[in-house]
Amino acid sequence: MRFLIILFTLFEMSNVLAQQHSVRFYGNGFGDIDRIKIPLDNPHKPVDVSLDFTLDFWMKALPGQNNANFCDGTQWYFSNIMIDRDVDGPGDYGDYGIGMGDRKIMVGVEKLGLGPVGLCGSSTIDDGIWHHIAVERKASNGAIKLFVDGVLEDEVNTSSATGDISYRNNRPTAQPNSDPFLVFGAEKHDYPGSLYFNGWLDEIRLSDTLRYSTNFTPSTAPLATDNRTAALYHLNEGSGTTIHDALNISNGYMNVGGSPMGPIWSTDTPFNCSNTVSNANDAGPGSLRNAVLCATSGETIIFAPSLAGQTIELNSGITIDRNIQISNLNTGTINIVANNTVVFETNINIAAHFTNLTIITNHNSLPAFKNYGILQLTNTTLRRNVNTAHTVFANYGVLQCNGNVNIQPD
Repeated sequence: MRFLIILFTLFEMSNVLAQQHSVRFYGNGFGDIDRIKIPLDNPHKPVDVSLDFTLDFWMKALPGQNNANFCDGTQWYFSNIMIDRDVDGPGDYGDYGIGMGDRKIMVGVEKLGLGPVGLCGSSTIDDGIWHHIAVERKASNGAIKLFVDGVLEDEVNTSSATGDISYRNNRPTAQPNSDPFLVFGAEKHDYPGSLYFNGWLDEIRLSDTLRYSTNFTPSTAPLATDNRTAALYHLNEGSGTTIHDALNISNGYMNVGGSPMGPIWSTDTPFNCSNTVSNANDAGPGSLRNAVLCATSGETIIFAPSLAGQTIELNSGITIDRNIQISNLNTGTINIVANNTVVFETNINIAAHFTNLTIITNHNSLPAFKNYGILQLTNTTLRRNVNTAHTVFANYGVLQCNGNVNIQPD
């Protein structure tokens, strides 16, 4: 092997099934409480999307608990606000927000000084059911789209909200405790007449691209990071007040208060998750991909006895963006094969442990594994199904090998 193995102590990770979570807001309102705050500035954070972007998330609300009685996206700041990236005063770039009014989704985007552009959905979404919401905004012509559960419900093809609408770096403000933040669950400035969201949020992702051109089917599993992810909040912490970005760049925090006290962690989520891989499918319930997407930090993914000696074939690679173990506890290895791609890639500072697996790529030049994090391999083989001169393991982080580890050829 032509790489340096650095021995280290990988921190202990739990062997019990970790619980999926969401965040429950109570609409407590005024006083900078019952909200999540994500800093945008000093230094600039990727979550402060500026040009083309998509914002998607899951939400749930109960009938009668959100009282904005109109749906007009040009006045989104008077809705029951879920997402607020407003700017105090006249501003200089732009702003946007998403809320609920007349039991529907409202979206507002503004290039400040040119007046807000608004959208209004058609579905009743305070029905006690989880709904997927996606909002797209195109910088070149100001086009905006609103998808509810994958269905396009409203759009404008052009608008005045063009160009950069980010929060300007180092912008002077009279409200430094609210202005340079992205806020979930509340109107960030507690502006008189604004309302607050009473309900649940989960899996909030901001992307620096337009993800949805037509109607689509929302994922049945939590989201994964990719190279167009600006920030992703799984909201699975389950305790404390720190909110983690899956990229570990744009982290935030809860401000808790009110009666009932909110926000709180909830085990009510839109996903039916398991840490046991029960089939060899590429995706969907019971698949390895689904288990990884569902896993919370510290969780161990295991394999059903029926998969012993079997092959799991992936059509695309899997990114590991949280601290997990993937352990085959059965007698005999399990083969995980990717067609023409990297099989696994660990993000920077992420600790991962693979046990009793054979990880194979069919690609002529890409490695089977890219490690940017803290990787531990136990009784595991990395290989390529064809002989080439290219490395099968690309290690840019830290590696520990235990037991019988084969990296071939390399």
